[in-house]
Amino acid sequence: MDWELDVTHDEMVPLGLDGGRSLLRVVPPAPGWPARGPVLRLVMPAARPVVRVRRRHDTADGPATHLELVPTVHGGRRCTLEFPVDGEADAARFELDWEVRRAPDERETAGDGQLLTRIHLVAPAPDGGDHLLASALLRLTWCDPRDRESRGLLLRQAAADESLPATARAALAELAEADRAAVPACSYCVLRWELRLLDAAHRAREAVRAHPRLAALPDLLDTSTDDRTYRRPCDCLRQNPGRTGLAPEVPEDDLRRALAAARARHLAHSAGPPTP
Repeated sequence: MDWELDVTHDEMVPLGLDGGRSLLRVVPPAPGWPARGPVLRLVMPAARPVVRVRRRHDTADGPATHLELVPTVHGGRRCTLEFPVDGEADAARFELDWEVRRAPDERETAGDGQLLTRIHLVAPAPDGGDHLLASALLRLTWCDPRDRESRGLLLRQAAADESLPATARAALAELAEADRAAVPACSYCVLRWELRLLDAAHRAREAVRAHPRLAALPDLLDTSTDDRTYRRPCDCLRQNPGRTGLAPEVPEDDLRRALAAARARHLAHSAGPPTP
């Protein structure tokens, strides 16, 4: 078994993102650490996208504690930062905070990529050099969240982000599922489908209000049925008279009123604040 770098990092990110956080675990090949532990080496452009590295200490009976690490810095055309890795029983955990570096007039386009840093885990070699134990890359690939497929991917990534509160993750997962659901081929049930989607967007919007990198996602939701998958036959009482075990039918007038209110609410958020 070899040394392992276990990286938690969302490579697909929305256009305009300014920064984020990635998690890193250094896992030794067996319990116990050598007396001369390895070094975590970050090799990045001179602009230095990684701005902060913190050591994370998880506890069984309380919140995690963090210690910001001061690196050894090597200059040159590239910026190289080195952090000692003092081991624990199973793994050493780190948080890497990074910022997107761009020129004032630079704008990304969907599909563009950017390298944040190369991560090398190195140990002293007998000849006085370095022995590479493991390596990884932190990269970004830009996507347009107005594109339905990209937005769905961003929602699923965010729903799996353990740094978010459980309520936010659940709301984002619910929205991703509603957006992925097939459209019923029934004039009544398509109203229920859209209402479910808009209600999920509202709950997600409330849940991520304090998280700027995610706050705009629910407002970009496209509720049109264009290019979506349809479901036939429909599983409503109207299409299946006499069948038991189906959801009770809401009067269509009530459903349309609720949908009109949900559409207005979504439209108001999507339009943004009024121009003074």
